[in-house]
Amino acid sequence: MVPDCLGFNYPVVDLTTCINCDLCVKICPFHESAINREPKAYAARCNDTDELYKSSSGGAFVGISDYIIKEGGVIYGVVYGDNLEVKHVRAENIQERDAMRGSKYVQSNINGIITSVKEDLKNGKTVLFVGTPCQSAGIGAAIPVKYKSKLILVDLICHGCPSPKVWEEYVKWFSKKHNFLPTKAVFRDKLESGWKKYTELFISSDEIKKGGDYIELFKKDIMLRESCGSCPFSSLNRPSDITIGDFWGYEVYKPELNVDGLGVSIMLANTNKGVEIMGKLSDYLKIEAVSLEYCMQKNLVQPTTLSQDRYLFKEDFKKHGLVYVMKRYGEYGYLNKIKRLTKRIINKVRRVLQ
Repeated sequence: MVPDCLGFNYPVVDLTTCINCDLCVKICPFHESAINREPKAYAARCNDTDELYKSSSGGAFVGISDYIIKEGGVIYGVVYGDNLEVKHVRAENIQERDAMRGSKYVQSNINGIITSVKEDLKNGKTVLFVGTPCQSAGIGAAIPVKYKSKLILVDLICHGCPSPKVWEEYVKWFSKKHNFLPTKAVFRDKLESGWKKYTELFISSDEIKKGGDYIELFKKDIMLRESCGSCPFSSLNRPSDITIGDFWGYEVYKPELNVDGLGVSIMLANTNKGVEIMGKLSDYLKIEAVSLEYCMQKNLVQPTTLSQDRYLFKEDFKKHGLVYVMKRYGEYGYLNKIKRLTKRIINKVRRVLQ
């Protein structure tokens, strides 16, 4: 696996040792035909209010992982490693699991995880894997059928995978600029911005600093992996047992689900195994069945449309680096501040004149 300039890994075949078996092509789940799922939809909310505050949405991940740990299983999810590298790791208790909470808008490093998952399954462990649909599909394709009965796949309603290299450079730049060594980042903080808004906080043991320039690039869909623009899993044909995400349609369905504004999760049970697990989560989550029509959102219908400037962004990042692309494509720098200020003044004058 060799990374491009944005840090996205791609397979490179060693033609001197390849035997032309085509197994890599056959096993690749990205080219699967439609799975034709008919998921059962649920609104879900963590029973523990404190957990709701700590979760990005309604706490669906916390609820299902609590259940798995209580049953003696293990969790594979995403944490911040050294230098805030976003990576998948293994957890077998609540303390290790807690580091996996929260949305992380960076493609995670999944190196070594398939081997570890397979080993746990061989040893009779129940395994919960949580990741993007493509990661979940990859795990499912790589695990032999005889071990799959104890494998529970959970995918996210994914907007797309942002560049790990841009994130790496951004963390270095932010740390140097602010003379600050963060150990954690938060992209959605309910106390800071509420449930529905993005934020960007960097946290150390004794300080919190606010950023914003990375999330601005993310919102422009300009640094996503190219395949995200044609993702076959941006539909109801999910590769996992359960899909989790934000329940954006709750207002139409039942506004009282979120009176305190702390968020509501959507959970789609895509398989019989998923339906069975949903029936075991009442001790951890408040769950009620919902008509699928209330749960539909863009990335359950179609992939994210990539920015037309994506290729220019990639070349500029490669040639000129992070600060250049933050200024040209993002909101960083004095020129962008002047533009934003001018726009606000114009809009204010227009409102007054109306």
